[in-house]
Amino acid sequence: MSDLQYAGEFELNELEIIASSGVTISLLKACLEINIYESIFSNSLTGNITVVDTNDLAQNMPFIGQEQLLLKISTPTLDNPIDFTKNAFMIYNVSVNTELSAGAAVYVLEFCSPELLRNNRVRVSKSFTDTPSQILENIMTDSRYINTTKKINLEKTSGIKNIVVPNQRPFDFLRSLIQDCKSEEGSPHYLFYETVRGYNFRTLQNLYKEGAKSTYNNGDAGPDEKVGNSLGIQEAFDRAIVCDVKTPNNALNDSRAGMFGAKVISHNIFNKSYEVNTYGYFTDFDKHARIDGKKDRPKYNSNLKEWPDSRIYLHPTSASGSLDAQYRDSNNSNSSIVANKISETILHRKERMYELNFGKNVGLTVHGNTSLVVGDIVELNYAAAGKNHNIGTLDKYISGRYLITSLRHTFSPATNDHQINMIISRDSLPNVLPLIADVAEVKITGYGQVNYIT
Repeated sequence: MSDLQYAGEFELNELEIIASSGVTISLLKACLEINIYESIFSNSLTGNITVVDTNDLAQNMPFIGQEQLLLKISTPTLDNPIDFTKNAFMIYNVSVNTELSAGAAVYVLEFCSPELLRNNRVRVSKSFTDTPSQILENIMTDSRYINTTKKINLEKTSGIKNIVVPNQRPFDFLRSLIQDCKSEEGSPHYLFYETVRGYNFRTLQNLYKEGAKSTYNNGDAGPDEKVGNSLGIQEAFDRAIVCDVKTPNNALNDSRAGMFGAKVISHNIFNKSYEVNTYGYFTDFDKHARIDGKKDRPKYNSNLKEWPDSRIYLHPTSASGSLDAQYRDSNNSNSSIVANKISETILHRKERMYELNFGKNVGLTVHGNTSLVVGDIVELNYAAAGKNHNIGTLDKYISGRYLITSLRHTFSPATNDHQINMIISRDSLPNVLPLIADVAEVKITGYGQVNYIT
C-alpha cells in the first residue's frame, strides 16, 4: 500500500456494476462521487454513486434497478478498507438521469445493503423460545430470512423468552424485539445497526467502554501544527473542517417527550392487576452508565422538577412472579421462560434514545479515513469563543467524549478527496452546571382573574 500524501487521500481499488443481463462494467474512470450513509438508528447501509456516461449505459446495460455494485475503497497506510467485493451492494433506483451535454449524461444510482432488499421480500412467521440475542442471530443468519454472511458483533441478552412472530418483516420484528431486551449487565439500551464493518447488536454501555478512535479540534490551527504554510497530515486529520454545535436544550420538546419524567402502567392480564413504574431524569440519571462514567452531569439544573405525567405508556403483561404465566411446556410447567419486562426497560430506553437524538449534538466535517464508523467514540477539544475569563481555553460544556451516531462518507475521485460528515452525540454534560440558589422554575404570585362575559 502506498504512503499517505495528504489528509483525506483514498484509493478507489474497485468499482464495478454487474447488470441483471450478466454484463459487467468498470466505473473507475466514470465516477464523480460516492456517498455511503451509516446510522446507529438504521438497520442497513445506504448510499449513492454519481456517474458520468458517454457510452449510453442506460440502454446498453441497461439500468433497471436490479444491478449489483462491487466496491472497494482504502486509505493508504491503513489495513481496514471499505470492501464490498464479496458482499455486493444492490442498486435499487436511478434517482437522477440528466443530459450533461451532447453525448454525455449524468446518473445518480441509489444503492443499499442486500439485507435491506431481502427484508422487504420475506416474512417471519414462527415461534421462538430463546434469549433475544439468539433469536436475532437466528433471523439474521437463517437462509429463510435475512441470510447474511457478514460479521455480527452481538452482545448477549439475559432471560429466555417465548415469542410468536405474526408474519412480520424481519427488521420490523427485530426493532420491536429490542424494546424489551436487557443485557447480562442489566442495560436496556440496545442498538441494532449496520456499518461498513458488519452488523452490531450492542448496548450503549458496551460502546462506551471503547477508547476514543480520533480526537478533533476546532478553530484556527496553532503554529506548532503547521509544516511550512500548511498543516501536517496528522494535524489536518485532527482539525475539523466544519464544527457546528447544535442547540442542546429545548425544554418544551423535552417535556413532551418525557425526558424530565414519565410513567408506564403495566396491566397484568393473568392476575387482573396493574403496576405503575415511574422515571425521573434526576432520580434515575446514574442508574445506567453514561458516556463519561463518573464524570457525567445532567444538562438541566436539579431545581427543575420531575413530571411523571408528561409521558404515559400502557403495556400488557402476563406475569406470575417473574415467569410468563401463559407459557407451558409439554409437562404443563414453566421453569425458565420470563414474562414481559418492558416496564423495566421502556422508560429508560426511550429517554436515552431521545437524549442521543436531541441532546448535546455536534455536526463535524473532517478529512476522512476508512477506519471510522458509527458507534465509535471520539474526543472533541472545542475552543471557547470570545474571552476566556481565566476559565481555560476549552469550552467545558462542549469538549469531551462523544459517540458517532450518524455518518456520511463522501469520496470524490476527481480530486481524490475523502471527507466525513457526522453527527456526534453525548447523553450528559462533562461538567456540573453552576447553581448559586435554588430558584423555582416558575415564580407564581397573585391569583388568576376571571372575567365573565355576557
